[in-house]
Amino acid sequence: AETVLIVNIGSSVTNIAIVENGVSRVVRDVFVSGNAITKILQKNLQSSVEEAEDIKKKFGVLATTEDKDKALSEDNREAIQVSNIITPVLKDISSEIQRSLDFYLSQSSDKTINRVLLCGGSSKLNNIDKYFANETKLPVEIFNPFLNIKNAGNISASEAPEYAIALG
Repeated sequence: AETVLIVNIGSSVTNIAIVENGVSRVVRDVFVSGNAITKILQKNLQSSVEEAEDIKKKFGVLATTEDKDKALSEDNREAIQVSNIITPVLKDISSEIQRSLDFYLSQSSDKTINRVLLCGGSSKLNNIDKYFANETKLPVEIFNPFLNIKNAGNISASEAPEYAIALG
């Protein structure tokens, strides 16, 4: 018996679902997503949408103190700047995740969440799994929907999370 929190961070919406033994118990759509990350980068760096997307993919978030210390020691100002710009958007998503967790856990004292699965195109953001693990204090992994599918073709592990909704 396992209860999993699934967070699908798409371009325009983030879907949050808590699945208990294969049954959906909490399902929410939150309109903070990958586009919000791109837009805040675009605004703060005065860049085009394409440049903001490239920057987002290149740097991601500095999720841990170690990541931040490493960027500081390497004087990687761009990585620090990008992380500081996108963190408020990730915090918004994180607070919505926490709201869903609190609602689910308040229903009974024996409710627990075993792990968090991230999927959707924005789950490819560097260190996003570490970021949400720090925020939720739960094990977080990037979901590969092709894991139990034989002959899934040659879809890379980095592209697989984008197909989670399509595969159901």
